[in-house]
This record gives sequence, structure tokens and C-alpha cells, in this order.
Amino acid sequence: MNEDAQTYKTVTRLMVHDFECEATSITEILGVQPTKTWKTGDRVLPQAINVYHQNGWMKESPVDPGHTTPEESIAALLALFPDPSAFAQLPRPSQVEVSSTLFGYTERPYFSLSARYLAQLGAIGADLDLDVYDLSNSSEPDTEA
Repeated sequence: MNEDAQTYKTVTRLMVHDFECEATSITEILGVQPTKTWKTGDRVLPQAINVYHQNGWMKESPVDPGHTTPEESIAALLALFPDPSAFAQLPRPSQVEVSSTLFGYTERPYFSLSARYLAQLGAIGADLDLDVYDLSNSSEPDTEA
């Protein structure tokens, strides 16, 4: 790996899924434009065979994934939502999830989240999904993820 290679990458997104309404309703309630939406049965990727099993709405963190810690990425994502109390207005049975995927290219990645942001996740009713990939023994970083 050369010296200019990435040390780590943090990909963070907030998702709302399992709702029965149109995704535009989620956008109206939360006051934020999504990065992506999908309907039950849509393909996960255009060339994929697998499909989504529930409707979904997703907003990606606006930070540079190669130069941001997981906490900074989550903080920037949560700051996009003008009214955190709006999450209580989501239609039932919606589920909210903050997902953070960490890729460590030169060392094992780590995750730490302060009580402040844990409380914010709790206040909006969000589950936290964390995936950690230690690729430090790989010959090349996974730039596809």
C-alpha cells in the first residue's frame, strides 16, 4: 500500500424502513431530502438478483468518509435533521436505524460514540448498526464499498 493510501473509511447513513406509505411522506415528516429511497421488490442494485423486502428511505452522512471518525460522521448526519421530535411522527410500524460501516486499511478500525450522541439516537428511537472490517492485512483497500 502506498503512503497516499487511505487509512480508514467510515460510511454512515440513517435509514427509515418498514413503512407502508410513500417515501415522500417520510421526507415531508423529517424535513430532509433522502439520498436514496426504495420500494418493496426493488432490486438492491440494478444488476442484482436480490431485492428489498421492505420500503426504505436513506440519508447518507454529508462528511468525507475517508477523513472522518465514526462519531464525527454520526454527528454530522444527526445535525441534518431540523426537528428531532419529527421522528415520533413517523407512521407505524416504521423503524429508524443509524448504520455505520468502518473499513480499516492500515490498522484495525475502532468505534467510540459519546453519551451525547447515544442520547440523540435514543431520542429519535434509532437502532445502531455497526459493521467493522479490518482490511489491514489485505493487499489493496476495498474502494467499492
